[in-house]
Amino acid sequence: MKHRLACVALALLLAGCASGLAPIPPRSTPSPIVLTTALPDVWGILGQTPLHIPTLAPGDPCPVAPDTQVDPSFGDAVGSGPLYLVGLGQQGTVDLNQAADYRNGLYTVLLLAIAPPAYAVDMLMRGRQVDGSNSVLFTLSPGSDLLGQWQLSPDDAGQSETGWLAWNGYIEVPGPGCYGLQIDGAGFSEVVIFRIIQSQAG
Repeated sequence: MKHRLACVALALLLAGCASGLAPIPPRSTPSPIVLTTALPDVWGILGQTPLHIPTLAPGDPCPVAPDTQVDPSFGDAVGSGPLYLVGLGQQGTVDLNQAADYRNGLYTVLLLAIAPPAYAVDMLMRGRQVDGSNSVLFTLSPGSDLLGQWQLSPDDAGQSETGWLAWNGYIEVPGPGCYGLQIDGAGFSEVVIFRIIQSQAG
């Protein structure tokens, strides 16, 4: 009898041990939630700003932007800011015979865009003819790709001794006329009007 009870006890003990060794199901771990924030397309947003460059009838006076000097490191500039343009001649007039190269049916005019240190922001420049239907194209160096807009990033700018930002570029136009450049940035949109003439040779 004692032998039987011992066997029963041993059987129960082994059963208990076996149940204690049963595999424990793994705890389900929820997948981590990863929040991604896509960077905004700054140039796309700025490019959605409607052009408000005025339109004039052929022969109407061109309302050129007045000259101003904003930093001694640069020459006379035109514009009302915060972005100013250097290279559009005195009183906003460019003579193609003096300040432009001609290739592939377009005149290339050097243009320097400058802005104070406080405006170290992305800016977009676009343009068109005011008294006609021609476009203004841009290029970063003569003979390179022609662009329909000029993206002005602080990362690409040079800097004067006083901290002003400067971008070198070129505009491409088909000939004389009254033209406008629109500059859009965070919180502002400005238009600079200038005139392109072609004096008589000789």
